[in-house]
Amino acid sequence: LKVLYNYSGSEYLQSGNPANKVSFTLVAPKNLDFSIKTTPGLPPVTDSAAGNNRYYQLNLHNVPALQNGDLFFYMPQLERVDFALNYAIEGKDTIRTGWQQFGENNYIPIVAVSKQEYKQLEKELARWPFLKRRMPETQLIYMVEQYIKTNFELTAPSETQETIDLISIIRSRRAEKAGFTRLMNAVYYMLNIPTQVLFTSARDTILPDSKLTYPQLPGHVLLYFPTVQQALAPTEMNTRFPCYPSLWAGIPALRCRDTHVNQESKVLTDFIRTPVAPYTLSSITMDATLKSVKDAAWEVKQSFGGYPASNIKNAFTTAGSTQEGKFQVYNAILPFLPGIRKPTAIKAENETFSNYMLDKPVTLTSTLLTTSLVEDKGTQITNHLGQFLGGITPVNIPLPAGDLPVQITFPYYQEKRVTINIPAGYKVADKAVFSADISSKGPQPALGYKMRCEQDGSQLHIFIVEWYRQMDFTEENKEVFRQLLSKVGAIQQQDLELVKE
Repeated sequence: LKVLYNYSGSEYLQSGNPANKVSFTLVAPKNLDFSIKTTPGLPPVTDSAAGNNRYYQLNLHNVPALQNGDLFFYMPQLERVDFALNYAIEGKDTIRTGWQQFGENNYIPIVAVSKQEYKQLEKELARWPFLKRRMPETQLIYMVEQYIKTNFELTAPSETQETIDLISIIRSRRAEKAGFTRLMNAVYYMLNIPTQVLFTSARDTILPDSKLTYPQLPGHVLLYFPTVQQALAPTEMNTRFPCYPSLWAGIPALRCRDTHVNQESKVLTDFIRTPVAPYTLSSITMDATLKSVKDAAWEVKQSFGGYPASNIKNAFTTAGSTQEGKFQVYNAILPFLPGIRKPTAIKAENETFSNYMLDKPVTLTSTLLTTSLVEDKGTQITNHLGQFLGGITPVNIPLPAGDLPVQITFPYYQEKRVTINIPAGYKVADKAVFSADISSKGPQPALGYKMRCEQDGSQLHIFIVEWYRQMDFTEENKEVFRQLLSKVGAIQQQDLELVKE
């Protein structure tokens, strides 16, 4: 039994254990009318009244278990009931709920700036050096976020409110979350960059719904830029525009913006989906050359943009400037398993957040010895390069059962270009094993994996392209995902066989 003092909530009807019977009953005073939403496939909720109470009921039999998995978000897929107050009757008055009031209550404190705050902010912006240069709007958005997150400290809320007031924030260089959001939004306003505010939740929890006023859900705030249709998270110190926590991307959000009606300012609210950065931004590329098969010395250049770049920059920042900390990060992103490769040279560039946007990648240049992966039998040379071509991430992962979607963290693109010098007198035993062509249907396939192998004189070239344009894959695309995983698993075990001509 739960007694709720909020007028909205959720109840899960499913878990990791099967149940013979599950019952849900919502009891409320008769003057309160609730909107009820169940997950697809469940029977409708019955609505009845007795005495001064109203009863909303749902009974289920033989509810199967739902086992967790690595390829989908568990909590949103569980069967459940969501409920929210629709209206309340008080005597002759009917009081209706809605997202409009929530929007006004949360949006106005973010955008309202006093004259004194405005004047102080004008003085502050005059000291920001990068504002003296002309630059594209996207770069200016990034630079403002980078400057504020670098030069102002995010603190816990203060009882004296000085971490919300812009004058105090500018003086102390400290702000709590509300103050950080106010400061950033005010700067964009003064730079004539239109902003809107999005309130949302996360992909691994319950998502906001325009038809259910459920104000506990949208606990995350984004600043949205309608002119470029991208957003940033003002209080997430480990992200930079246009990337923000990927779990907040591609889901419903309450959008708030202001307009003028008869010279009076009004708050407009509606629901949109939070923007998703293009898959090409989160690019991972690798150019590698094996100059001598027998010496097994790889010259490798890796680059990471978008979300991968953001993750690596955070890892380097957390690891600090110590050599031990840096090598922990190197071990996570260099090809081959750490015990197999022997780095003789490593150089990283653009590895921490700076004035360079996330479309300028993090680069890692290395020389790696992998002599243990080479077997020279005279008439045949075997190079175990499967984990180089296919990566070391396990791919024998069960797909979500039934109609559940495959879900990845963010869309991305990966490309590998490998050149191997073939010793004189040898040839590749079977080039066909280094070929693949898997992709979904349509002019712009949602996901795919292509691999080809070409020989130019004494050089063997292997090209691999892998892409995921979206985050959720269902039906036919889910089957393509399974085929892709299977092929990558086979590539991880693949050897390069050279035989005497």
